Amino acid sequence: MHQYLFRRLLQGVPVILIVSLVVFIIINMAPGDPIARLEDPSISREDLEQRYAAMGLDDPLMVRYASWLGDFVRGDFGYSMDSSRQPVANLIRVRIMPTIYLTLGAMILSFIISIPIGILSATKQYSVFDYAATLFAFFGVSIPSFFFGLILLYVFALQLDLMPTGGFQDPTAATTTVWTHLHHAILPVIALGYARAASLTRYMRSSMLEVIKEDYVRTARAKGVKERVVVYKHALRNALIPVITILGLQVPLLFSGAVIIEEVFSWPGIGRLSIRAVWQRNYTVMMATTVIFAILVFFGNLIADMFYVIVDPRIKYD
Repeated sequence: MHQYLFRRLLQGVPVILIVSLVVFIIINMAPGDPIARLEDPSISREDLEQRYAAMGLDDPLMVRYASWLGDFVRGDFGYSMDSSRQPVANLIRVRIMPTIYLTLGAMILSFIISIPIGILSATKQYSVFDYAATLFAFFGVSIPSFFFGLILLYVFALQLDLMPTGGFQDPTAATTTVWTHLHHAILPVIALGYARAASLTRYMRSSMLEVIKEDYVRTARAKGVKERVVVYKHALRNALIPVITILGLQVPLLFSGAVIIEEVFSWPGIGRLSIRAVWQRNYTVMMATTVIFAILVFFGNLIADMFYVIVDPRIKYD
């Protein structure tokens, strides 16, 4: 197991490097830059050149990438190129945990919803519940997450006034509690997790239908084993293996979806920060947030691989 983890970590290094290089090239090939965005006619040509030199924008592309990579490895993400000139590391430090809370909550919610619904839908095939679960799944994969989030905001925040309209905490409250964070997280977590839950429900149903037709399941039933034991002890573990594979593939979708959901719900995470950086052509923030997302996706897939061992102890990583 330790050797496998070490190999996966080593494999992740070139992946992160390639991602950072591709993103760096794309960002620098895009039209405009932080200086041109100012569009101040009072700035002289000499002042513009000095600003370009101060930000290192007049150096060759690969020289700038090598300089950025060296600083990034040392934990120096540079300074924001907007008027605040704040350290990028500080901007990310205060926003990374809300993003992790949001994506982790959506993943847990999707797993909690999809597994029991998928199991019951498979064991009660062609029943009313099965048709209802199919409708639930098709609606979830058809509606965009941001639009579903807007519906939730309109119904539960504006019409019923049961939920806050956005943010991570109540700015008017004297103290912040765990319940405050949870209360603000309910709608964005549901909006982000619903599509994933709908997709996993279909995969869980399909996987369970295949497993319960296997010979060992029919043998257990022929021996008089209770149906609940057959389903949850003999069939469930094998049915979960392909679902965990899909869950690992959906980790990037969770983080990409979080970018839009954070903007819809004014959630103070990395996704919202990255959108602001794109609008401002803030290169340093764009690079840092993109690479941080790539690292989070890598570790998310690594954790999904570890679940294989939990679900099926016969699987060994040598």
